[in-house]
Amino acid sequence: QAAARIAKGRVARCGRVRISDTVTLWKKDGQAHRTGVETCGSIWGCPCCAPRIQKKRQEEISKAGHGHYTAGGAVYMMAFTAAHYRGQGLKGLKSRISKAFSFVISGAPWKRNRDRYGIGGYVRALEVTCSIKNGWHPHIHVLFFMDQELSDHDRADFEQFLFSRWDQRIQREGAQPCNRTLFQLEKANNPQIMGNYVSKWGCDYEITHLHTKSAGGGGHTPWDLLDLASRGGVWARSMFAEYARAMKGARQLTWSLGLKDKFKVREKTDASLAENETDGEIIAVISGRDHDAMHKAGKILLLEEVAANGGEKAVFELILTTTGSLWTKEARDRRAAYYDGHSGLIGVNVSDVSNYLKMKDLAECHQ
Repeated sequence: QAAARIAKGRVARCGRVRISDTVTLWKKDGQAHRTGVETCGSIWGCPCCAPRIQKKRQEEISKAGHGHYTAGGAVYMMAFTAAHYRGQGLKGLKSRISKAFSFVISGAPWKRNRDRYGIGGYVRALEVTCSIKNGWHPHIHVLFFMDQELSDHDRADFEQFLFSRWDQRIQREGAQPCNRTLFQLEKANNPQIMGNYVSKWGCDYEITHLHTKSAGGGGHTPWDLLDLASRGGVWARSMFAEYARAMKGARQLTWSLGLKDKFKVREKTDASLAENETDGEIIAVISGRDHDAMHKAGKILLLEEVAANGGEKAVFELILTTTGSLWTKEARDRRAAYYDGHSGLIGVNVSDVSNYLKMKDLAECHQ
């Protein structure tokens, strides 16, 4: 709800606006989700769509990693960051680091090093954190896909090349000189673990689950900001609003040309990945009117939790106890007609649903 109020646009409609007359509750891998509702496909501003997109992007990178290691290649990782201070706008900082990285991977110097070290491609991920003390901190994580493992000497030389190119461009963009000790090129040990890259997560998790990490050094992730904003934090609300505007349309993950084709990774948009899948186990099909009422009552997340843990009976019982007193007799009759023949599914031995909708105590329905 906080994201909907702050980010607005499609995020405000995500999971709330129906696109069909009925809504289906599904269960897969212990989690419940709904179909028949709109999805926004925002990797940056939507706490509902982002996890689905990240999970599938993770699977894409894992697939590429497995293929690359099987072919005898190696993967190296490096984080690119720049000095920043409170008061700088996120949009300008994001543009600065994007230009700097484009400079690193362009021109004759890059081509020489690409050929020298056997760089078959790269995957770039954009991450944003912030803090009250230092403001916005956008930075880039990169996986370099090498034809073979580098010697210690070559690894050090390539690391120096990357730092020098980055630092040169960052200063040209108006930033302070970079801290050399922060730029380390590390080898990933395997597709899952990928060494100790920034945190304990494996590289495919690290690079796609950026939103779920807790920022270090007193910093905040975007979801930290959203959580604080939902509890009345004025500063957090302002920052998340700026974040949503600045990141709109930006790509979280960028693959170098031809790398997806090499590992047969299909090109998919964030919007398509965010769509709820029509697979798994169908728990219940509810009327659009009931879905809207549950949303109005603020119980959509509870409805999904009940579907995942309690099944169909629990779903309908929750709906009845939440919405039973909301309808007029005419509405209750229409509702009863919709659920005609389904009363056995909710564990109540009655033929007319409208009768027990009038009961305030659900326990009476079981007597």
